[in-house]
Amino acid sequence: MPLLLIGIMFLYVGFPVAAVGTTSLLSKCVSLRVQGIAQGFRRLATFSGLILGPLWGGATLHKPDLQLSVPLLLLLILGTMFSFSFKKIRTEERTALNLSK
Repeated sequence: MPLLLIGIMFLYVGFPVAAVGTTSLLSKCVSLRVQGIAQGFRRLATFSGLILGPLWGGATLHKPDLQLSVPLLLLLILGTMFSFSFKKIRTEERTALNLSK
């Protein structure tokens, strides 16, 4: 039981950090014209995950392999998407620096 409470504590502490990171990353990757729509979809996905995640976690309580492998897979997908978008962010940063000179 203490291990479960420590895990839940890390999840609740880590969520605001991840939310700020995804907000800033999305605002850098999306054009100014569609930023509002993109942020709306990001918030929809985030809060859908907050609602559906515990329901799914409770359903897979007796299958720990499945319960641990799906979040790990999602984390790997997120890391891959971040690594592909990082090059685009750096390119736009250099362009903005060149225009400001």
